[in-house]
Amino acid sequence: MRCAVCGGAVRLQNVQEELIIGSDHYMVSVRAEVCQSCGERYFSERTTAKLVQLQEAIQQGRIKGEVIGRVYEVAK
Repeated sequence: MRCAVCGGAVRLQNVQEELIIGSDHYMVSVRAEVCQSCGERYFSERTTAKLVQLQEAIQQGRIKGEVIGRVYEVAK
């Protein structure tokens, strides 16, 4: 497979995908095909379904995340 964005080579690898729900950010480890040139990610239907299910479970309160850091906004 070649990248649809830049034409670069694509390789299957583990990535951290970010789900944003409100002001909260959830990091999820999944497999994705990643362009080695520009970083564009391609997810299988199975992985996409898993991410959608996780997002719904988080929104419904069935899954809680573990705090791993903080985000700060700096006044301009």
